[in-house]
Amino acid sequence: MRRTLGASAAVLVVLGGCADPKLSKVRAINTDRVGEVIEQAKYQLGVYTAYQRYRYPVVIRRSRSKVCGNGLIGMDVETAKLELVTTNEKTVGGGIAVAGLSAGGAVLGAGVSGSRVTTDSQTLTFTGDVLLSSQAIDYRQGMLERAPIAQALANLWQATLVEGDKPSDVCLRLKSGDGNSYKISLNVVDDGKGNISLQLAPSTLTANGELKSTTGNTITVTFAPHDFSKPFKKRPQRAAAGDPNDANIFGGKSKSASQ
Repeated sequence: MRRTLGASAAVLVVLGGCADPKLSKVRAINTDRVGEVIEQAKYQLGVYTAYQRYRYPVVIRRSRSKVCGNGLIGMDVETAKLELVTTNEKTVGGGIAVAGLSAGGAVLGAGVSGSRVTTDSQTLTFTGDVLLSSQAIDYRQGMLERAPIAQALANLWQATLVEGDKPSDVCLRLKSGDGNSYKISLNVVDDGKGNISLQLAPSTLTANGELKSTTGNTITVTFAPHDFSKPFKKRPQRAAAGDPNDANIFGGKSKSASQ
């Protein structure tokens, strides 16, 4: 009898090679704009969950016997952790609120319209459970291309879907638990018109062998195998005013959601 080997997945996005040196600098985010960065991350994760609902019927319809499994593979995001380099300094000219910095406060390129000196920086770690909102957003063609975090997650999912037919003496089964994580390096971009977006950024190998974002900003998501024996989770009712069970949940429509 053939055994199925369980395994957890841990992946780090690495964009090596000829990275743009302008992007390979720590990027500090003004603390008064951190909420916009969190909102952008939440929106892009929502694009991925909408894409999942759009694709799961196709995955089920195409299920068939394979060397390993039957093609029913799903990766549901459970938590997200943002690690951001922040600064309390205000904009210096040009309306740019996201700028480059170095540990010594040297002047580095600030992006689209100038440079600035920063003399303080902090590291913010923000962790949240990924919950369904009370209102679904349907996936539309082109949404993935405008949401790099969602695109990276979809690419990872797609890679697992095409592996089942390759000859192998063992198979891997995605396990539940805390071992499944995906760490993505981020570049926070301000277009100079008040709009912030999140793009993928290069990573580098440190002296101790650790892969680290060159911009200092990352998002790490944990995911669990999708339960194909159950229907999609029902969406919650709108939160009741004053109900402590609905405390500490936030969100809303980002600018990108309407574009």
